[in-house]
Amino acid sequence: MSRRPVPDPTAVVAVVAGRVDGIEQGQDELRRDVTALGRGLADVIAHLRRLTHDQPGAVPPGSLPAGTRTPPSSDGDGEGGDDDEAQVDWFTITDPGTAQDLLTAADQWAGGVLAWHGLDLAGVQCWPLHPCVVIDVLALSAAREHAYPQADPTPVIEWLTRWLPNGIDRIRAALTPCLQDHAHAEAGALFDATGLTTPQGLAAAATWWACHRDTPAPVWLDLPRIR
Repeated sequence: MSRRPVPDPTAVVAVVAGRVDGIEQGQDELRRDVTALGRGLADVIAHLRRLTHDQPGAVPPGSLPAGTRTPPSSDGDGEGGDDDEAQVDWFTITDPGTAQDLLTAADQWAGGVLAWHGLDLAGVQCWPLHPCVVIDVLALSAAREHAYPQADPTPVIEWLTRWLPNGIDRIRAALTPCLQDHAHAEAGALFDATGLTTPQGLAAAATWWACHRDTPAPVWLDLPRIR
């Protein structure tokens, strides 16, 4: 009876390791391809939307609740209109009144819409002190406002399945420390932010962001330190 050769364990391990490396490399390439495809698809969708808005009879975007768009600058030539309105850039807001209007609208919209989708910001009153959260709330409200006037339901489906879940994930990630301790977490300390979503609290947060954002919010707002 002939003997079967016994494989060298070192060689077997090397072969298996090589195959694993090949699989991992293939997965990396697949992830890059999928990411590129998603970006390309988003560009195509955006281009199609622009074409649609330029067609006669197309439904223009309506007005966002309480001014979540900023009007274009007027150069006196009579051009422009609703389609030329710019999206709000929270980082460019330097007027306390504008900031307060935006925070008030965002707070009302979050309570009326986001809460129905499982994200209740009422339980974390310091959210106006997190610019990334404010930006996400404003962007989600603008995207929803843009989607619903369309005759095609696709933008609404995109908002529900793509933009909303991603936005909620980002907001929750940004607020996780504050949610865990029921307080505003900043610089390794916890501060009591109770009342920050009242009209007076939103006005104070708006003034801090518009005029004093270089000073830490707990310092300028004189928030009581918990620990």
